[in-house]
Amino acid sequence: MRKLLLSIALGLMLPANATELPGLLSDRILAKEISTQFHLAPITNQLEDLLFGPEDCLYISPTKDDIEAFLKFYRWRREGLPYLPEGWDCDNFSSEAKYLADVWAVRYYSHTPAAIAVGKAYVKLDGDVSDIFPGAIDVHGYHVLNVIRRSDGQWLFFEPQSGRMVPIESMIYEGGIEVLKVTL
Repeated sequence: MRKLLLSIALGLMLPANATELPGLLSDRILAKEISTQFHLAPITNQLEDLLFGPEDCLYISPTKDDIEAFLKFYRWRREGLPYLPEGWDCDNFSSEAKYLADVWAVRYYSHTPAAIAVGKAYVKLDGDVSDIFPGAIDVHGYHVLNVIRRSDGQWLFFEPQSGRMVPIESMIYEGGIEVLKVTL
């Protein structure tokens, strides 16, 4: 059941043929970077668009090397503010990471008119989450962290507070995290 829910929650991807986007993918540098992408048809009902998103329609899935480059950029550019309950907590750390991923992607992918497949995941923690928070073995509550879809199709959790990244299924199937909502 969890696998089905994960597939539904993260099943925003529809394979797109690069030839459907004339002139968009002409940069030879981008040829391999945009090897995995998805394109969602625009929603015509504005109310549905506001309620269900996503905010963009074309996404670039970064390669493993791209993610390493982004993480270097993230560590260099983040504010480094200390945790402050309700003032600078998990949702703020996650928003900062998402924003910096967007900034990095615009620069790195030569101003390609597409968003990077990095989003925010609203989750319920229940049990051992030491993979993303060292020492956190009995945690219960709600949390916000980031998700990244890699070009090989692998989805990853990125915890901006610890800098740790793990495959999503490793935590979901172990029962430590329940995904409630994903926004890209």
